[in-house]
Amino acid sequence: AKGAPVVAPAEGVVRLVGREEAGFAVHGNCIGVDHGAGVVTLFLHLDSADVRPGQRVMRGQKIGEVGDTGVATGPHLHFGLYVHGHNVDPEQWLH
Repeated sequence: AKGAPVVAPAEGVVRLVGREEAGFAVHGNCIGVDHGAGVVTLFLHLDSADVRPGQRVMRGQKIGEVGDTGVATGPHLHFGLYVHGHNVDPEQWLH
C-alpha cells in the first residue's frame, strides 16, 4: 500500500538516492544500498526516501515508503538484489 514502510534488509551504506524530478523518470524515486562483499540492493518507485547518500543503515531501519513514482500504474515496490553485478533471486537471501 502507498506509504507502507520500506526497510533495509541488512546493514549497509546508501550509495544512491534518485529522485523522479532529477531525471529518474522510469524508476521514480529510488534508493541503492551497498551491503559490502559485492552485495547491493535497489528499491524503486518509492513515495519518499528517508536516507541520504553516504548514510549507514541498519537491518530493519526504515529507509523510505512504497509509492507509485516513475512509470507505475499504482503503488508497488520493485526490489532488486545484485551480487557482484549480477541480478539474483532474493528469496534465499531474505530468510
